[in-house]
Amino acid sequence: MNPHQKQLEQGERNLPLTADNATNSCPIGYTGRKVKKMAYNGWTNYQTFRIAVDIDCDECEQKYWNNRAKELYAIPDEDFIDIQALLASELKEYYNPHIWDIEDLPEVYKEILNSALEDINWLEIARSLLIG
Repeated sequence: MNPHQKQLEQGERNLPLTADNATNSCPIGYTGRKVKKMAYNGWTNYQTFRIAVDIDCDECEQKYWNNRAKELYAIPDEDFIDIQALLASELKEYYNPHIWDIEDLPEVYKEILNSALEDINWLEIARSLLIG
């Protein structure tokens, strides 16, 4: 058994998925499971759901992030939570556009976009990719 899988099975309920420690997320596209404290189709919120769907529906994105998750998951002696945090950080960096550099976009829209990006639960998306 993969050490990360064992760690996941033993300590799954302690993973920091959301700020309020919500229950586990559903896999992308799966909405048949009843999930507590999840606000949008099994995800923390619409913003998180939207990024997860974007990854799931774009073949190149899906392939890239699934391969990246496998690479990180294969690192021996690395804690699952650390791997999850690293993947979440990479996702956030990739999807966080430099909206402040867009000259023609009014400040109010920049602030609205920034607020929406801050609401994305990157850890939840990373965990979904890691446990596939």
